[in-house]
Amino acid sequence: MRKLAVLALLALAACDRRFPTAPARSLRITALVTPAVFQAGQTVAVQIDVANEGSEAQLVSVYQGDCGLAFTVLDKNGTDTHVGQQITCTAAASDAASVAPGSWYTVTQQWSTRDLPLPAGTYTVRSALTGSGVVNVPVTIQITP
Repeated sequence: MRKLAVLALLALAACDRRFPTAPARSLRITALVTPAVFQAGQTVAVQIDVANEGSEAQLVSVYQGDCGLAFTVLDKNGTDTHVGQQITCTAAASDAASVAPGSWYTVTQQWSTRDLPLPAGTYTVRSALTGSGVVNVPVTIQITP
């Protein structure tokens, strides 16, 4: 019986070596908008910080869509306002960075709210990067008339 148990453990160990599992992404992404309360038409800064809380380096590209936006704006119901489809593109952004364990990567973009016909109200801004192992920490903004 013991011999059978040892053989079973050896077989499991051999399987683990042949079929390793991929490491989980452990990225914490935080959004910051400055200022957080602003008038419609004002230009604001959107900062996206990506922290690698995992044990292995991660290749990260925070830019999404044709305009290369690093952020998404959601209305009070959590619906995407499709900022990327409404902003006039000047150039597509393409940037990827290797983020070491315990390190972070920051992207700051200027957002001219003049290009976005959103009514006054409260919105949520978060990173456009999503997926397994990605924790998005959004920020609430207030657009005033």
